[in-house]
Amino acid sequence: VTRNGIENTLVDLYKAGVYIGWEEFKGKKKLVRGTSEYEFKAVDFDNPFVSAGYQVQSSGTRSAGTRTTFDLRHLAEMSYYRLPTLEVNKSLDIPCLVWKAGLPSNAGIANILQHAKVGKPVMRWFSMASQGSMKTSFLQRLATMYIIYGGRLMGASLPKEEYAGLEDAHKLAKLMVTLKKEYGSCSMACTVTGAVKICLEAVQRGLDIGGTHFMVSGETLTEVKKRQIEAAGTTVTTRYSTSEIGRIATGCLETQYIDDAHLFHDSTACIQRKKELEKFNVTVDAF
Repeated sequence: VTRNGIENTLVDLYKAGVYIGWEEFKGKKKLVRGTSEYEFKAVDFDNPFVSAGYQVQSSGTRSAGTRTTFDLRHLAEMSYYRLPTLEVNKSLDIPCLVWKAGLPSNAGIANILQHAKVGKPVMRWFSMASQGSMKTSFLQRLATMYIIYGGRLMGASLPKEEYAGLEDAHKLAKLMVTLKKEYGSCSMACTVTGAVKICLEAVQRGLDIGGTHFMVSGETLTEVKKRQIEAAGTTVTTRYSTSEIGRIATGCLETQYIDDAHLFHDSTACIQRKKELEKFNVTVDAF
């Protein structure tokens, strides 16, 4: 690494077969290297040097969700990307809303904790999934209350979790109208589907949310969905994260292409490789 750098070393290791593919990591396929075969479980990738903060379940965007033990120290270290992310999306000086699921998902709780850490607390936190639909255990509900109310006792400004399903998108649109009138604008961190639903409701109900901003993740932002969001007069950018790593890259308002993102290369190394899509019989550039 000292001689060649991290990226070049990763390329050499990949060529030598020393790597874990995403499907292998998620347990979707066996790891085969030469004549050796291995099968992994989520617990096999637990870092023994990490002190457990809380356990979360990935959203399962591409596979069955996997369990991850999340270190609060790592969460604090990754929080410093929040301010530049807000700055490049012109959302630093306006209220922030979050429409992300609570535990066992990490999406909501990580957002509110990291925003509080950098002095830019989330104004309100909504969960698109109810605790019943998320199969939230009693221990997870207790953990959420402990984090929020314990954090408040320590002086952190942490919003409580409020349920708002897709059927409540019009209520969130009305809230954004109110915040726009009071503060000039606001931002919403949510899924692509959530942003589309809010904007469709705003257009259909004649609610003026023009000038507000959406930072979306969790699914692909297509050209069609981008147009649906922008039809309400709003702007939208993408963010790329995983439960296991945290924030990897963020989009900004100056990007040329819909999926452009700024890689946080001081915390995540990225290399390109050729990947064959067996179902379509084509080879693409992957990372």
